[in-house]
Amino acid sequence: WKEARGIKLQQGHSGQFRLVFMAKVSLSTDMDGDFALDDIRVYCCAGCWSSNLSLATFDSGFDGYTQLDTDTLDWSRTNTTTLTSLTGPNYDHTVGDRGCPNSNLQGGHYMYLEATNRNSGNTAVMESPDMRPSSPNDVCFVSFFYNMYGQNIGSLRVEAIRYPSGTVAASFCKPQEQTSQTLWLRGALQFRPGTEAFKIRLTAVRGGGTFGDVAVDDIAVSCCPEDCDDFNTE
Repeated sequence: WKEARGIKLQQGHSGQFRLVFMAKVSLSTDMDGDFALDDIRVYCCAGCWSSNLSLATFDSGFDGYTQLDTDTLDWSRTNTTTLTSLTGPNYDHTVGDRGCPNSNLQGGHYMYLEATNRNSGNTAVMESPDMRPSSPNDVCFVSFFYNMYGQNIGSLRVEAIRYPSGTVAASFCKPQEQTSQTLWLRGALQFRPGTEAFKIRLTAVRGGGTFGDVAVDDIAVSCCPEDCDDFNTE
């Protein structure tokens, strides 16, 4: 399954609208041409979302994320497979395996922990810039995609850290491998930062062998007034 997104109504639109999905049948007599859709989500914007704070695709760089000096490894950035076969994704999540008509997006990038020639338990940690919602009553939502294919996978932890207190507002932890190099899975956090700023911290832990590359991509952070119920962390 591939995710499509990015349809937006212009600001100021106040009328009703509908989404129309059209599939074109090929002129070929070949029967192998079925289309499928699933999980269609519509989010409100004007009057609901107060701020879209960050989107990190890593296609043009680190997108403001920085490596921590207190860990033992660094995250790596690539637009191909990782250095070791039988672990890591085949391609990034943003662009995928088919590329994009916009040539600037060909060969999208992602971040990953390289497990080759590393020790078990080594960690790579990176953090987002400081972010702050428009109101202390806002609820914030983090969406990201990860790939943890390989028989020696360690773990991935994604946290929302309040600053300056350093308290953990929300945490996601995934310790096991998955079964496909081509599949990116979605993770999410929901939390209330209150009056403090916050950062998103990603920690990958190297497992017990070479086949343990952990990858992340497309980290999006948005905040919304507390009476908005458009969040879905499943």
